Amino acid sequence: MVIAVIADIVGSRELGDRSAAQRALDETIAQVERDRPLAVQPLTPTVGDEQQGVYRELPDALLSLLMVQLRLPEGLAFRFGVGIGEVRPVASVHGELADGPGWYAARAAIETVHAREQRAVPRTRTWIVGAPGQDEVMETVIAAS
Repeated sequence: MVIAVIADIVGSRELGDRSAAQRALDETIAQVERDRPLAVQPLTPTVGDEQQGVYRELPDALLSLLMVQLRLPEGLAFRFGVGIGEVRPVASVHGELADGPGWYAARAAIETVHAREQRAVPRTRTWIVGAPGQDEVMETVIAAS
């Protein structure tokens, strides 16, 4: 099992200089990875305002995501969907595509963040979802996180 993370930029459509914001995000992620290389695949831009990353363990993912969020400059923030489950590559003429229950769980988690962040105080920015088939220990860890 691995931890799949989808991150998207909060308020990306309202950013005055999206390119400068992306550079700041890239630099922040790179700095966190230099300081604490915890990711199997560090957060990497995919399309639009979305990034994806993969971690071996839930504590590694949560620590890394917290460090990224804390180091972002004023006015920039991510929301995170954390999925626990298998991830696998799918062959494509464009290279390998990320797929699997871990990614589906991460998508469900980020959709939960979107739904809850407007009504929670402080705002919800991260949610964790386990793909079907998690053992009791992982279910307990998710519930406690």
